[in-house]
Amino acid sequence: SECEEYIGEIAGTSFITSLTASSDVRKIIHTCGGTNRLVVGGTEARVDEFPHMVALGKRNANEFVLMCGGTLISHNWVISAAHCTHGTDGGVTDARIGFHSLTDQKGITSVIKDIITHPDYKPPAMYADIALIQLMTPVSFSTSVRPACLYQPFDTVPTQAWVSGWGVTEYSENVVDLGAEWVHGESGNIVFQLASKHNLLNSSAFLRDFSKCEVITINGEIMPNEESTKALTLYFNIMGKMEQVELKNETGSLGDYFIREYYKAFDEKPFMNRTKVAEYLSLIEKMQNTAESSDTWFDVSVKLFTEYWECEGDLNLNWKGRGYKTIFDILLQKIPNPEERLPVMEKIEFEKVVTTCNYSSGENVTVTTRDGGLNIGTVDKIFLEFSHRWWPEDKTTFSFIWPGKDKKEFLQTYGQNSEWLCDVVAFITVAYQPNLLCAWITGKNARYIETLSDTDVFDGLYLLLKEAFESHDNVTKPIRMLRSCAKLFKDEDNIIFKLYKRYISSDRHLNFNSRKTFKISHTLQKNNIYLNKLIMKFKCEEYVREIAGTTLITSLAGSSSGIRKLTNTCEKVNHLVIGGTEARVDEFPHMVALGKRNFDEFILMCGGTLISHAWVISAAHCTHGTDGGVTDARIGFHSLSEQKGITSVIKDIITHPDYRPPAMYADIALVQLMTVVTFSMSIRPACLYQLFKTMPRQALVSGWGVTKYSGEVSDRLQKAQLDVIDNLSCTVRHNSSLEVPRGITPSMICAGDPSGNWTKDTCQGDSGGPLQIVHPSECLFQLIGITSFGKACAMIDIPGVYTRVSHYLPWIEGIVWPQGQ
Repeated sequence: SECEEYIGEIAGTSFITSLTASSDVRKIIHTCGGTNRLVVGGTEARVDEFPHMVALGKRNANEFVLMCGGTLISHNWVISAAHCTHGTDGGVTDARIGFHSLTDQKGITSVIKDIITHPDYKPPAMYADIALIQLMTPVSFSTSVRPACLYQPFDTVPTQAWVSGWGVTEYSENVVDLGAEWVHGESGNIVFQLASKHNLLNSSAFLRDFSKCEVITINGEIMPNEESTKALTLYFNIMGKMEQVELKNETGSLGDYFIREYYKAFDEKPFMNRTKVAEYLSLIEKMQNTAESSDTWFDVSVKLFTEYWECEGDLNLNWKGRGYKTIFDILLQKIPNPEERLPVMEKIEFEKVVTTCNYSSGENVTVTTRDGGLNIGTVDKIFLEFSHRWWPEDKTTFSFIWPGKDKKEFLQTYGQNSEWLCDVVAFITVAYQPNLLCAWITGKNARYIETLSDTDVFDGLYLLLKEAFESHDNVTKPIRMLRSCAKLFKDEDNIIFKLYKRYISSDRHLNFNSRKTFKISHTLQKNNIYLNKLIMKFKCEEYVREIAGTTLITSLAGSSSGIRKLTNTCEKVNHLVIGGTEARVDEFPHMVALGKRNFDEFILMCGGTLISHAWVISAAHCTHGTDGGVTDARIGFHSLSEQKGITSVIKDIITHPDYRPPAMYADIALVQLMTVVTFSMSIRPACLYQLFKTMPRQALVSGWGVTKYSGEVSDRLQKAQLDVIDNLSCTVRHNSSLEVPRGITPSMICAGDPSGNWTKDTCQGDSGGPLQIVHPSECLFQLIGITSFGKACAMIDIPGVYTRVSHYLPWIEGIVWPQGQ
């Protein structure tokens, strides 16, 4: 809003009165073409090309001594780096704005009134290197003096950007802009665009250990020191992902070398040390941003390794048969003496050690491959054998997510001696060994467990399995533990020998496009267990068949056998239609009105969503009230005053255990109906939206809530289309809300109506109702969110907050469909 205000101030506005009597006066903002459209280009910046540029320094007699640059962001505030605000001879005292040449007198010089550095800035470390500088004299905007808007997307950055300044080393008289090449990263996998022009990486490279910055290219070559260091420096300084690590004095370690080179480059190229502005947006607006990221993989630096096996197995589930060929190609060419090659292969298999020219004997190193990328790092594997397979056939991997809260609670319960269990990243099944689970231990504790007794390791891993999965699966105690899978095989079935024969005789070119991975992730918290294909997906498909009906088709071809069952399309039953303000009859057949009976009158308290024949999902805060909680559910109604639908007594209500009002985290509840309902044109369940990180741009809300603030509830079902708002912006808007003391977390969704001037929103009586989109089958809706809370109703620039359903899928499944019922 501030940025739009500044644009209007710079470009000018006109007020236009419509000739129609029903219209108001409209304000039109002129385009910048009528004033001074910005032009970007050239080596020396053009005059007024960067009108937000500020020169910060101090006055020495009549001379201005440049110390740093800054950016004008309002009439009286400049943003700069925290390290610019102090110096050996004192800090900055003056700001020059609207200058192109520092020797001319065209611009404005203002005394600095106040400087506020970020509280997390603690030199010599350069984290939170950001400061706000208040000018003594507010400036007026012109062609030479304009503010810059603050870039707000947190997770998205452009591929290129411009930097400008009066020179760091030479203090040249004129502004020079530098094209900054940015490097992207996602989930730890980095595409180094900087180095790709040298054909160093082919298609990708992987950064596996954030504490060591170990990088290796897809073809097994280590990146040249200069290029790799430069790329890492760019990536970490711009993206802000690097955490302070303790430098080691060991020699021969690639990771330690990278760390030393990184800090060396950090000191030599200070112009690279830019802070990601969006990360501190809330500070700039005088609001504290406490948005969590509960879907972060780990709160400690560990490597993520996948599909490396010591045992023979299905090539679709592991890479050993083909992956070893790649490893052999890379390693054996470094060992020119053929007689030394077999011992190296034996070390790979049994000692989990790979000898390369860069190998440090103090480390236990394993080579792994994933989708063509090669990674080197520390890992250890422990095998647990069970009397029978207690986990479902379709589960191949139990991956752990360790948010900081989970780790802290785990250590408080089981003690610091159990800290090594926090480096267990997964339990993985072993192909052709149906009763075996392989525990992956990475990071510093991959070597530490070698010092523990078998009893300690056995008891610890069994404890972890019970803690994580006892309520989800019937965990049984292992019958034995193995530190090497090779003990499972007889000598005549030696895997190394078979793999070596295969390596010699087979094609060594891998086809990674044909590889398939099967992932099922779990966390210690059961409400964060993400299954690859959850029972809800099967249930949703089952409900579509139940609603649309099926047709049996017998093939007439003599070579075919059996009868095929086809699911009818919804055009033959009840195709959903979206439009209008009042919902159409049967448009939202999953809508449930929750309330209580007062003699013959039904009093609406909240909305809800039918998700099965007997269960409704709603908000936890809807399940209680000053006059008692909900007692009845109305399903299949369009008008609450009619008698068309079904009214069921509520049998049970289960609120999420993490719901602790007045905070609105985990504001979700399951309501069980006393009477099982039958699906029809007017009564259908909604499917649960399963994608956690992907949200649609828009979604629908529906309910019988009040149509204006403090008004009466609506007798007829209403609907509105809202835009999904990013959580960072939402946190800023709700920074003072008691409902979210930790900010808007990934367990929440925000939605509002910015494109419609915030005229649409949910309101009283809509709580617990759905935020939804149409299912691809067009028979049902998909439930994305549950209406939780907001500030009044339809307040400008204040999104409503919804509980993110996909965050709680395992908790829902365990209650509504236990054991896949």
